[in-house]
Amino acid sequence: MNIRHPHESDPGAYPPPDLDVLDFIRSIPSTASGDEVIAMFRLLFKALFKWVANELDTLSYPDTEANQFASKWREHLQSRRQTMYREVSREVQDALFSRRDTPHEAFAALKTLIGKVPAVKNGAQQLSVFMYVDEAQTLDKEVGGSTLYELLIKALNFFRDQSFFVLFVSTVTRDHSFVEPPLRLAPPGRMVVPEIIPHKLLAPYTEMPFDCHETFPLSPGMKLEEIQGIEFLIRFGRPLFWAFFESVPNKTEIQALAIRKITRSPKFELDSLATGAKLAVLEILLNLEYRPLIRLHHGMVKEMVAGHMRTIYSAPRNRQYLHSGYPSEPVLAEAAMEILHRNESGALDIQVVDAAAELLVSLDSGSTKCAIDMGGRSETVGRMILLRAYMNAVKESCEEKTGIDWSMGCSLVSFLKHLTADGFHGTVLGCKPDNVGSRDRTGTLETAFGNAWIRFTHFVRGVDDTAVTTCAAWPAFLRSMAFICSNPDSREQSVDVCIPVLLDKAAPIEEENMSIIAVQFKRRVKGAARRTYTVDAQRIKVFPPLSSTSSQDEKAQSHRTRPYISLVMELCARDSAASVGVVALDPPVRTTTGSGGDNIHPRYSLVFYGCSSKVYGCISEESDDDYERLLRLSGNEFADHPRASMLSKVMAMQPGWEAAGGSYGWAQDEWLQNPTDDG
Repeated sequence: MNIRHPHESDPGAYPPPDLDVLDFIRSIPSTASGDEVIAMFRLLFKALFKWVANELDTLSYPDTEANQFASKWREHLQSRRQTMYREVSREVQDALFSRRDTPHEAFAALKTLIGKVPAVKNGAQQLSVFMYVDEAQTLDKEVGGSTLYELLIKALNFFRDQSFFVLFVSTVTRDHSFVEPPLRLAPPGRMVVPEIIPHKLLAPYTEMPFDCHETFPLSPGMKLEEIQGIEFLIRFGRPLFWAFFESVPNKTEIQALAIRKITRSPKFELDSLATGAKLAVLEILLNLEYRPLIRLHHGMVKEMVAGHMRTIYSAPRNRQYLHSGYPSEPVLAEAAMEILHRNESGALDIQVVDAAAELLVSLDSGSTKCAIDMGGRSETVGRMILLRAYMNAVKESCEEKTGIDWSMGCSLVSFLKHLTADGFHGTVLGCKPDNVGSRDRTGTLETAFGNAWIRFTHFVRGVDDTAVTTCAAWPAFLRSMAFICSNPDSREQSVDVCIPVLLDKAAPIEEENMSIIAVQFKRRVKGAARRTYTVDAQRIKVFPPLSSTSSQDEKAQSHRTRPYISLVMELCARDSAASVGVVALDPPVRTTTGSGGDNIHPRYSLVFYGCSSKVYGCISEESDDDYERLLRLSGNEFADHPRASMLSKVMAMQPGWEAAGGSYGWAQDEWLQNPTDDG
């Protein structure tokens, strides 16, 4: 039975609510006692058991095995469901009017129904009757000092010795009583004691089907054109989208459904989106990080779970908090990108210049102010810039203005052109490897990656060392995602983001055809020395060793010197005009010698200084102030302090230690009072 309120049923919601049952629940008076409500629920079950038993008598299942019987009954119920609940509700109302309630009759009705269910032939223990209550949060209404949910459980306990199982399903916990243990006041009224012992609570079930398409597992070797359609993207994530697509094989309908699920609104304009929808768009694409002590308010999390596709991963047994987030679902990422694009394209009444930046700025107020981790804010801005460059490159290659296939991908060269301001295109594309001698036969970046393709519509968190490897790059490429490297104890801690690269777009998608862009985000106030940051593919084991099984065939040997890109984004280097720009690190003067020279993976190293339209081609001049504001907040955890003139006093209380902030004002040391990058 689905007891969702009609006003909560978005267009296309499935299954539709069973309104007769919902009306019955709504009719329960708030003045009723707990025992009266339990009796009403018993009448409901008695009428339901009797109706189903009578319906089975009209059907013929003489030789049907138990597993086939369940499927056939489900098919039969599709056309009789509404009639069933209408007639059951009518019988309950008649019984209530005549005040007929004999508990043993409900028990007998269930036993009769169980007797009509075909038995399992092997004699194994059998579950005869299974029922699920969908949108169970509707039962959070309090009657007689208890919720309807608690009273329904007590009514079901009457049948606990029978082959009868009930599952409660809820997409939202609107009330704390569903998540946290109910509390009651002790007689003196001064002490709160748990009515239920927390460690004995049954933890809510949050596990759900995910990545379970019938074509999985996928093998390496697919071609680019095989993975660029919506029919491929829908395989990933929850079954909702591919199940819907099998019924309605229409790309536009799938995208419209995904957008509705994210926004819970027919409007796309940024200023009309609820806070939960704004956060959802950014979280799906950028994988936001929140400050530990300013978590999203519990109510906001519940709202996003209920209406904006946030997933609850786990609810601990004590039910005091939830582990939740946005897993990788490429269809949702496509929809989130489309929301940003439509706000920028002029398709709506209001046109914005940089939708993602405006969203992030708008969240620096109200309940979400400073919620996004300040230390990680520069990384969020960096990911936003990378994604914006990708979107611009895809947009340029697409003839359509709306309904763009964002997962089509783009050439690596096109991506870098859109990432880089016009004046630095030559620097980037003409870059040569900085770990191979200048006289070696190595081409420019544009030559080395002339056939390369990238494809990332969202970022996911890698929590082990595999995130930077080409072994993980090909599955990530299939899924249209890039990695956030968030394992501080791993060998790849020098890398913040890893973007998979398909070296030859015409060749199969497999490890031997993959490389990476290793990205580092820095927020130094002054630009560092050019070689301060280096990513060594051999040290962090980007590519499999030549002795490994995956590198033994001839194809792998031909790619043993696959190139890769090291990209450093010094986002806060803005102290002078000289520090703003793009630098390609020069090759060493000496030529690489020795037998190992042939096996060095050429590294193309780029360093971007600054965070404005002067450096990045994907940032417009109109958005420079937004990026400056976001990074100013990133560099100073207390940028929102109400008395800016007193900020030095705040820092003197030592919330963190930094020379520039005056933490060492009490110590006589010339360098600490005026630190420089060169020491």
